[in-house]
Amino acid sequence: MDQEKIGKFIQKQRKEKKITQQELADQLHVTDRAISNWETGRRMPDVSFYKPLCEILGITINELILGEKIPEEKQKETSENVLLKTLKNNAQKQKRKDHLVGLLFTSCFIILLILFITVAHFKETYPKINIYNMSVAVKEDGKLEKRLTLNKQNIYYYGLDGAFVCDGNNTCAELIEALEYKQIDTEKLEKYLESEWQLNRLKKESLYDGGTNIYHADEYSVILCHTTTQNNDVYIGHSSMMEKLDGIYCGRKARKFETFSRSFQIVQTKMIDEENMELSLRNIDGQTATVIVSNTYEWLVGKSYEIEFFTKENFDDTIKNIFDYSEIYGIKELENLEDGQNESIVVMPRLTSTAELNEIEDVVMTIVDGSLTNKGATILITDYSGEIYTYNLWYRIDQKIDGKWQEREYIVDGDVAWNEPAFYVDKNHELVMEEDWSWLYGKLEKGTYRLVKYASADDLKPKYFSVEFEIP
Repeated sequence: MDQEKIGKFIQKQRKEKKITQQELADQLHVTDRAISNWETGRRMPDVSFYKPLCEILGITINELILGEKIPEEKQKETSENVLLKTLKNNAQKQKRKDHLVGLLFTSCFIILLILFITVAHFKETYPKINIYNMSVAVKEDGKLEKRLTLNKQNIYYYGLDGAFVCDGNNTCAELIEALEYKQIDTEKLEKYLESEWQLNRLKKESLYDGGTNIYHADEYSVILCHTTTQNNDVYIGHSSMMEKLDGIYCGRKARKFETFSRSFQIVQTKMIDEENMELSLRNIDGQTATVIVSNTYEWLVGKSYEIEFFTKENFDDTIKNIFDYSEIYGIKELENLEDGQNESIVVMPRLTSTAELNEIEDVVMTIVDGSLTNKGATILITDYSGEIYTYNLWYRIDQKIDGKWQEREYIVDGDVAWNEPAFYVDKNHELVMEEDWSWLYGKLEKGTYRLVKYASADDLKPKYFSVEFEIP
């Protein structure tokens, strides 16, 4: 069809009918821009508009398709020609369509064939492995190395050249490659380790941190992290890995708290609610107590457990206090209660200051080695008091003259005002402060001195403490 010819024909018939583009558009429920596109030949009317358009313009559909008026005597002949032409065009379109479908089908077949061959080759090269055996190759240096990250899960080796998994048909693969090429996944690895533990070929520890499990073989250890902070890393290393890592795994930082292990036998259990349960315990000395614990772990009556605790508190060594003032870090099932560890509790050792002036128990101020000059020093405040003391910038310098302490005089004129921001010891019970006294007292000459500070608790009453030093 000649779009330009048809467009001019529509325009001519519209004008003969004395109809504007807008009026024609309104009658057909289209925009005047659509009418303009038809008449300029840029667009053809949709087939659904043929009949109403022809009725408005007083023409036949054949005349619209041809773009010209057809004399009455030629109407029949023209209708047949138009029909034949339309059928021919439709046949050509269908032929082109069939050709395109054929090409598309052939292309899809080739792509699927290539994909099938690739998958078959991949499966042959990297077959699935149902783990039957696992072994490791140890190297001399004991370093922790990240070997792979899959779906935000890090796989670490400690002191290993490699770890290897094999199935029952001796199909073997390096563990990292097997994970990367999906021959196995960490669920399969855990299922294998769990089955080995049930067959008493491995030892197992369960940490009280959301579900972390640690498996020990003669040659290697495996940590499968599953913490409440969503850490799901995997650590595989030689048998000394646990000792060398010293708790720094599964996203944990170096522990700055005190840890100890105690062993207990479960005498009785009682559910309190969905989250807590009551345990009646007996220790190795025959002492008993009732404590409340989370029911995250399955406690079995008659069973004995070695429980690893951590704490930052000072408390009397009783069963109840251990559970009240400590957190459970790990749990290991025992054959016999006597097989477990019963370590002494060493928590925040008592601090004794050698300075004459110290009004706070278990708070000591020392000068960091190598930092002392006649102009200043770096001080370390260690606070094991258990109180929440507030520290500040104020200090004074006293000098010992004839056996008595006397405050040094300022070298600045007038009164001295101090900014008083609040400082607190960190999670390691320490606070480091830089003290430059040269602006206030000048350089100190040879003699015996002390730096005095104070702290306050809830009662806001200042308590003074000090550190003594010599200027040679």
